[in-house]
Amino acid sequence: LGVGCNKQDQKNWLGLLKAFQYLVYELGVTDVRLNIVTELNPQFHDKLDFAQALSQTNLKEYVNIIPYIQDMGFSEEQMAIIYNNADCFVSTSYGESFGLPILEAMSCGVPVITPDFSATGELVERSKAGFKAKIGAKFSSNIISERAIVDYVDLAEKMKLMVEMNKEDREKFSENGIKFAKEHDWKIIMQKWVDYVKEVSKPKLD
Repeated sequence: LGVGCNKQDQKNWLGLLKAFQYLVYELGVTDVRLNIVTELNPQFHDKLDFAQALSQTNLKEYVNIIPYIQDMGFSEEQMAIIYNNADCFVSTSYGESFGLPILEAMSCGVPVITPDFSATGELVERSKAGFKAKIGAKFSSNIISERAIVDYVDLAEKMKLMVEMNKEDREKFSENGIKFAKEHDWKIIMQKWVDYVKEVSKPKLD
């Protein structure tokens, strides 16, 4: 499962399709399906033509695009159903300041795979709820100072590991993710900010 609004091609859906293509045709894992939840909005400069990409990668029978309406999206209940029907959440983003869909997946007990870069890699490192895929290259842009392209071969190998993982290890990822997500509940985060602001606002004694 991949989730996200593809502003400025940020989510790197083509990278995800390449990795999935490698998983199916090079690693021989065919009993899999990929769902991508995204906003197909030209206003967001979505450079990827999904129909063309699926044809070129020969993935039409393996990939399902779930589009949503601009500025509306799906309800929390609908997204919970989508997450809970996934065996794994995969991010191929060029870089994130946080990575909310990753945390949403964890809250539903879904193991995750992300690039080992920026906040996405940190979330996996701290939560122990999935795998980190190697970075193939880095580059700069006028939007984000540094971005990274995930190594799609390593990503495919991580997906294969996830597919073949035993029940005990998968449940451990799931438990770790749920625990980590609970620690990042909005109420807890907001209270931490309130406490921090109060602390830094105290008058300093000479």
